[in-house]
Amino acid sequence: MHSGLTLQHILEALPGWVFVLNTREEHLLINAGFAQALKLHPTDLLGQRSQDLNLEFHLQVPSQPATQSGFGPLLKKALKDQKNLVQQLNLSIHQQGQPLGEHHVLCMAVPLGGPQGEHVLFYLQKQQHWDLRGLDHSRSILLQQIVDMSSSLIFAKDREGRFTLANRAFAEAYGTTPEQLLGKTDLDFQKDLKQIEKYREADLHVIENRIPMVIQEETVTDLEGNRRFLTTSKQFLNTPEHMEEVLGIATDITVLKQTREELLASEERYRELYLQASKLLERSKADLARTQALYRVSEALQEARTLQNLLDRICEIVAQAVSARWCSVFKLNHEERRVEAGAIRSRNASSLQMVEFEELMDGLAGWVIQEQSPAFSPKGIPDPRESLEVQAKRIQQKVGSVIVVPLNAPDRPLAMGTLTALNHLDDPDFSQEDLELMKAIASQVSVALTQRELLDRIEHMAFHDALTNLPNRLLFQDRLGQSLAQARRKQSRIAVLFIDLDGFKQVNDSLGHHVGDLLLQAVSERWKERIRESDTLARMSGDEFAIVLNDVLDVQSVERVAGEFLELVRKPFLLEGHEVHITASVGISIYPDDAADQHALLIHADHTMYQIKSNQKNDVFRRS
Repeated sequence: MHSGLTLQHILEALPGWVFVLNTREEHLLINAGFAQALKLHPTDLLGQRSQDLNLEFHLQVPSQPATQSGFGPLLKKALKDQKNLVQQLNLSIHQQGQPLGEHHVLCMAVPLGGPQGEHVLFYLQKQQHWDLRGLDHSRSILLQQIVDMSSSLIFAKDREGRFTLANRAFAEAYGTTPEQLLGKTDLDFQKDLKQIEKYREADLHVIENRIPMVIQEETVTDLEGNRRFLTTSKQFLNTPEHMEEVLGIATDITVLKQTREELLASEERYRELYLQASKLLERSKADLARTQALYRVSEALQEARTLQNLLDRICEIVAQAVSARWCSVFKLNHEERRVEAGAIRSRNASSLQMVEFEELMDGLAGWVIQEQSPAFSPKGIPDPRESLEVQAKRIQQKVGSVIVVPLNAPDRPLAMGTLTALNHLDDPDFSQEDLELMKAIASQVSVALTQRELLDRIEHMAFHDALTNLPNRLLFQDRLGQSLAQARRKQSRIAVLFIDLDGFKQVNDSLGHHVGDLLLQAVSERWKERIRESDTLARMSGDEFAIVLNDVLDVQSVERVAGEFLELVRKPFLLEGHEVHITASVGISIYPDDAADQHALLIHADHTMYQIKSNQKNDVFRRS
């Protein structure tokens, strides 16, 4: 069977220990290096917890005396905060009470989503080996992607102050990219010479004394004068090839600092207004309430686990902050012209109905989306930016003052959604302060939605084939594991089909790889229409596909389904003016008849498929 480059292959190539734990602390993936350190075979750990194998891990932060047992606390913290953790650890490993070794490691815990639910990827490196530049190209790309997923700002410098490592978040603080940073110094990207000198003194102090340092607050000012505030931890970094460097891990506290300053300023205004005149007291309270609203929005962005939960909470916060009768927020899919997600909240008023895409675009929201600018519409005055139908509906529902602000995303011609506050005709108009607050909230929500889209795309790319958009080998194995677990509970049958296209190489050689790609896409589309929603169709590699059929009745029904898939392939394909004819060979493996575990099922299906391919092709393996 042909095998492509899988995630497991790449993890094996990484110079360190890599493993993935789910919320039950069971090992989903593990590389050979970590298994070797535990004196076990990698398969011994899959699906097992460390305590099941009498393994004990004792973790201690070098600067703290307390020792924690196992990776559970790090796993829970990474999932709770939904942030990457980077931590120096003294790691002691024991099996059945006997020591297996002690190690000083740099540990990265990366929270991931996936078909099995939430889990965490752990990457452990002996600290003297931590050096991205020493990796070959494929491993460097994977490690850079892991580092780039961190919301922390990560960098490394040599003794001359040249950058040797930078992740995406750190580069953005300088207004550049990681590639442009490497080999250059702060002088190339900053104009605050005094601050650069402070960096230099701190870096040399860490390198010369080989001790960590924490800088509670420092600034980064790019060449355009944009300033950001950081809390930075710097540690000595030493590798065989690149001696005496400093590793920095920073947290951007700009928003926190700005919000704190805004709160202090608001409180100061409150005290001054209170002394000057009691009639200004209500205004000061309103300012404080708005600041608190921004805090609540920040908390919602951090804590909300689902998009719907986030939109619901934003509506509640806005309705309270600007005293709106109604609040709505919509995220739109412009390509499909539909409302992708939305929420409407009412405060002491009858509920409004969810609005469809076309009606939304006919109203004030449509103008805001097109112009990517906020709009304020006072009560009692028809707004020409709305259609006549929307104006009539607004009068019918006794809607008064309206504020609509866009949810903008960088480099997009249209806003990706809107945030709207509405009042009743009996209520006063919204104020300019209300508009400014909603703009600030919309800005935070826009960033959060953009980040969620990016993470969704990354997760989709990790588990799907780029050409056909089918599940890839990794997702197929996960789905097969779930199907097996369900079949064991229900005492039912499942079937695994391995399908290989006959003569696909000839198509590539005679018509070109472009036509070959079109053929793979066309075959996938035909099979997608046949597959049941409960089953899984995946592209394993090249011209090989696999299918999991759940709840099968008998061997004959499986063979009949396999025959239908073959018949779909036998029909000619018209690709760029070429009529392409092709066949396929199918191998079948049934649980529990042929095998009782995932590995054996896959081997049996692969073997039967090659029996057909080596004999007559264009057929299904049938039992005698």
